[in-house]
Amino acid sequence: MVVPAKKQQLLDELIRVWKLLGRRPTYSEFKTHGKIGPKAYERLYGSWTKAVATLSKQAGIVIQGTIFTNTSPELLRSELVEISNKNGGMILQHKDYKRLGGTYSIGTFQNHFGSWKKAVASIGLLTFAQQMNHLAWPCVQ
Repeated sequence: MVVPAKKQQLLDELIRVWKLLGRRPTYSEFKTHGKIGPKAYERLYGSWTKAVATLSKQAGIVIQGTIFTNTSPELLRSELVEISNKNGGMILQHKDYKRLGGTYSIGTFQNHFGSWKKAVASIGLLTFAQQMNHLAWPCVQ
């Protein structure tokens, strides 16, 4: 597929920032690290999300959690393990998962596991609330 020059520049810059961060950049991260402002992507594609999805598809990059991909419990577990390793082997709350680069919404976890707590438990970890409960009620032997 031949990509027009302006679109190729946008694609090249998106890939550059993606590689810099080691993952898909958020809007605010791209605003900070990109040499082309995200507004240029919005003007051409209608929204930042559509721009990232379209350009990624052109480049053959599969973005987890988009309409172009299928999500499975195995994929979600794999990402949870990866994110927990970035956080010393702990998963606290969904907002921490997202802050550390997690790509899926809490609804995706709820759809596949029934709850965030069950998703975290599926990889053998405790949620923040469960960790605090264990600290407050130590086991008596």
